[in-house]
Amino acid sequence: MSYKIFDPEVIEPLHQLSRTEAEKHFKLHLHSLDQRIQELEKLTILENIKLDYTLESVEKLDSWFPSVIRENHNLPNEPDGRSFSICNDLAIYFGEILIKKNKNISWQLNTLRKNDISYQRPIITNFKNVKNKNYYIDFDLILCQYAHRIIQNKIEIGRLKRTLEAAIKKL
Repeated sequence: MSYKIFDPEVIEPLHQLSRTEAEKHFKLHLHSLDQRIQELEKLTILENIKLDYTLESVEKLDSWFPSVIRENHNLPNEPDGRSFSICNDLAIYFGEILIKKNKNISWQLNTLRKNDISYQRPIITNFKNVKNKNYYIDFDLILCQYAHRIIQNKIEIGRLKRTLEAAIKKL
């Protein structure tokens, strides 16, 4: 059982897609949630990390994540495609943890503002303990940014757990 890299079925950044293409990608995202967590489990099971939707699993993922991020040999200081896929899968896992904790939380396609960094990306929304009713979390973006820092040897032990704990406080 080898890990299958996520194919987003688009080649352009999501914010550059037409709305129809972005919606198609978002539907692919929603339909692949379970499959992507299963793919992630193919990697984590090798390290005895059970994806059971607990903070304890995230704590274990914290030390594991930097070990699986690899540099793209063609683009220095950039994570490779497998690393980006792992970021996507972890983002799904984190989003699903929040959804299991609060059924009001959901995945949405961010269409609020074209100049938003997460425009036309899958985001987690409907947080209650926030002042801004449009508050959202883009775990994929957060994890990809962290992957870039890992490539530069800027590993932050506990980063994943702190990120998820902060999100849980906003539920």
